Amino acid sequence: MYNPPIANPNPVVHNIPIPPKPMPPIAPPAAVKLGQEGFKKVCRSEEDSPSPFPGLPSGVLEMRVKEGSKIRNLMGFAMARMQGEKGATGTEDSARGLRQVVFSGSGRAVTKTITCAEIMKRKVGSLHQLTKLRYKTVKEVWENSEGGASEMTVHRSVPSISILLSKDPLDPAEPGYQPPEAMSALWEEREGVDSSQSAACKRPPGPLPYSAGFPPGKRVCLGEGARMPLPPL
Repeated sequence: MYNPPIANPNPVVHNIPIPPKPMPPIAPPAAVKLGQEGFKKVCRSEEDSPSPFPGLPSGVLEMRVKEGSKIRNLMGFAMARMQGEKGATGTEDSARGLRQVVFSGSGRAVTKTITCAEIMKRKVGSLHQLTKLRYKTVKEVWENSEGGASEMTVHRSVPSISILLSKDPLDPAEPGYQPPEAMSALWEEREGVDSSQSAACKRPPGPLPYSAGFPPGKRVCLGEGARMPLPPL
């Protein structure tokens, strides 16, 4: 007779370590957008920094371009000083025109600064250019627009550009130097581009290679052959 084994009333339990459940990754806090958190900017100032062009004379015109500056106003004043129009300042330098001008801007005004320098180069001509890039620290003060007394100060590092335009020759070995370009060379290059584009777009004379299988009506629409007379009404 078969006797099944009797189960042990006191089973031995082995301590098997259970690996802990992995914790979900902690997402970094989202960047605080002060404009969307009930704050408004009340003050913005740039920290003073040394000029990127050491050795410039004291009479150099410096145009500081801001984000809200009008290019027409900036160029009107700068062109009057560089071309020597009377009435800009009433001094002797205004009568004969200045020799150098510096356009500088930071943050969102960088593109507008480059635009002002390019307009000056096209209008005056034969200007030597020296460009310097760096970072500036900008201090912004934000306050709560919901009536609270809280205030926040933010320091930002923004890109900055300074462009020196000079009628006198500059050091060509200096990094960022660009020699003046003759206006005639610019016009010749532009005319060459226009002529090459027109030659590429011009269709050679003769029938089109893909119009041989078209009926006469279609060929007339493509500009080939004589015009077909309209049927009488």
